[in-house]
Amino acid sequence: MTSNLLREKEQRITQLDLRITQLDEKIVNFQKEYDERTQWCLELELLVKNRDATILDLRNQFTDLQNQFTDLQNQFEERSAWARRLSQEITQKDAQILKLQKEYEERTEWALSLNAKLERLRRSNLFRFSKALGLIPEL
Repeated sequence: MTSNLLREKEQRITQLDLRITQLDEKIVNFQKEYDERTQWCLELELLVKNRDATILDLRNQFTDLQNQFTDLQNQFEERSAWARRLSQEITQKDAQILKLQKEYEERTEWALSLNAKLERLRRSNLFRFSKALGLIPEL
């Protein structure tokens, strides 16, 4: 009976040793899996930090580009207003030039008509007669 009891205890011890070995293997596997997952989490955390930094950088770039766009838009509006003012001035100057050109043509026509009248007067018999009598001074 003692031998049975002893054998049972040894079997029980062997079973428990086997169970301990199995549990140790499981613990080692769990630890390995835990280490792998921890490493994976750390890599993901680093990746997220890098992406967060990239997102922040892109947001800053976007803000800078928005500011540049606003500045360029303001410059465009200012230059467009300037161009409209110049266009109006040019239109006014063109009208002024046309007016002056018309006035020049009218005066030229008037001067030519005066020259023609003067020439007709010089060719007239009355002018020649008056000149011959000394009534018209020499020019």
